[in-house]
Amino acid sequence: MNGFCKCFATAAVLALAYVGAAHAEKYDIAAYVWPAYQPEPRWGEMGIYAEGKGEWQNVWEAVPKWEGHRQPLVPLWGYENEADPKVMEKKIDAAVSYGVNVFIYDWYWYDKRPFLEDALDKGFLGAKNNGKMKFFIMWANHHFTRYCDNRSSDDSIVWRGWVDEAEFKKISRRWIEMYFSRPNYYRIDGKPVLMIYEVKTFVEGLGGVAKAAAALDAFRAECVKAGLGGVHIMASDFKLDPKHVRKLGIDSATLYNFIHRRSTKGNPDYADWARVAAGRFDNAKKALGVKMYFAHASVGWDCNARFPAGNRKSAAMNSTPEKFETVLRRAKDWCDKNTPEGTPKLITINAWNEWTEGSYLEPDTHFKFGYLEAIKRVFCDDSAAAPAAKAKPFITAHSGCMKTPPNTVASIEKGIECGADFIEIDLNFTKDGVPVLSHDAPKGGETLFQDALDVLKKHERVELNVDVKSTSNLKEALALAEKAGVADRVFFSGVKEEFVAEFKRQCPDARFYYNVYPGKKTNIDNLVKRAKEIGAIGLNLNYRSANAAIVRKCHEAGLLVSVWTVDKKKDIDRMKKLGVDAIASNNPVLARE
Repeated sequence: MNGFCKCFATAAVLALAYVGAAHAEKYDIAAYVWPAYQPEPRWGEMGIYAEGKGEWQNVWEAVPKWEGHRQPLVPLWGYENEADPKVMEKKIDAAVSYGVNVFIYDWYWYDKRPFLEDALDKGFLGAKNNGKMKFFIMWANHHFTRYCDNRSSDDSIVWRGWVDEAEFKKISRRWIEMYFSRPNYYRIDGKPVLMIYEVKTFVEGLGGVAKAAAALDAFRAECVKAGLGGVHIMASDFKLDPKHVRKLGIDSATLYNFIHRRSTKGNPDYADWARVAAGRFDNAKKALGVKMYFAHASVGWDCNARFPAGNRKSAAMNSTPEKFETVLRRAKDWCDKNTPEGTPKLITINAWNEWTEGSYLEPDTHFKFGYLEAIKRVFCDDSAAAPAAKAKPFITAHSGCMKTPPNTVASIEKGIECGADFIEIDLNFTKDGVPVLSHDAPKGGETLFQDALDVLKKHERVELNVDVKSTSNLKEALALAEKAGVADRVFFSGVKEEFVAEFKRQCPDARFYYNVYPGKKTNIDNLVKRAKEIGAIGLNLNYRSANAAIVRKCHEAGLLVSVWTVDKKKDIDRMKKLGVDAIASNNPVLARE
């Protein structure tokens, strides 16, 4: 991957809660809809869901598989038929009232016939109020296995997702005639949006990239002929090959669920799992080469309801509306900073109702409307102007934390052991330009920057805060991070005014904090203005200089506030009360409390 500076978009920055003022701009909050909670006749072909309520049966039959495992999940509205327009009228009203204004319907076609289509055709489109929100379809063209059968661990394929040219023409005509011309069908650049879940499977079914490209070109021509102006092809960032993006002319991409960017092996805490996955938007956009990449937020991941009691699957643990709200603010921040002029501020959400994957906005008996209320706070309420008090700051383990030797592997590993979100190291360079960890001019024997990257590779949860002490050979440091495959988990601080010009010259697209040293007479407005001018993502300052005015003005400007080095409980508490976004400490355990 070339142009590595952009890779340093920093998961760390995205991991901090967005703290901008309440926005008047319109956001399109698009939730995926899994259309399986209905009496689909084809369930009978698999011999499942005999009680006639579709996959609700897996939901109510689920059992906990370990201590504290929250199963079964119980819908507050009950086990309703989502092919019933009356049911969907209630759900449309609820979605819109909480800020969800687009539904993305999973759409299936197997063995030359539709599957699960009634939820959209009869339920949503039959609802008298469906014009309150927009919708578009995601062609879920994956092979359909027996994964929905909770009585068995058999994962054999029931239907193949492949279609040939003739079948694709038939399907695309159906889309054009039944959906694309509707006034509430979602459009980008005036064109109806079609999302494809597995581009790889599409290419395989058509017989290769050239034939797949020809099929899409013919589809575009049919859309033009129908007076639609063409079609916007969006792809799920799942098994997506950059070569396919280029050769098929794919217009944009987004995620379906964070599971496609970060596994749940080891049952990670939801906050850590989501933070790492969301921190990879920049890398994904760059690697895929798409013109538009849309931010995403997943409520969770837990597919245990689909498997027998003895078959335990890993999950993202302890998702809460509060943690989800932090994820939403990251997505909003990324969206604000990366949406091209004239492009809708679209954020995809998994999901409206993926109950058997543990990812749903719909109210349950445990959190009630908590996840929907989080969306409303972030995207609708004026109260969203000051979210910092609603989320805990992220903790940075300062170099030499817990009395370890500073700028050593031992210090890095101790910070990770203490549960810090970010690990700080000082970056310097030898006379030969070799990147090393050193606060002062290297004298020999320092830990190599490469050693720090090697540790980072082993711990996917954490990110590296690189405190710049010299700008002499930053490109080499960036190249090493790129080669190690951890560039998306590295960000910069220590960029003081005298470093700015050279830093920007070597790393024009890197994310960084602007180091400032405000005094009593400092004009805060000028600091904030300068930070915005140079493209910093926030201010980094000594905690003694932090005050309510600095935090408030930074947040109003969409900037973050990171403070160093806070080691006493009373000072840590004061920083949290101020609402700073990150606290660097030599005692990350104390700071975490």
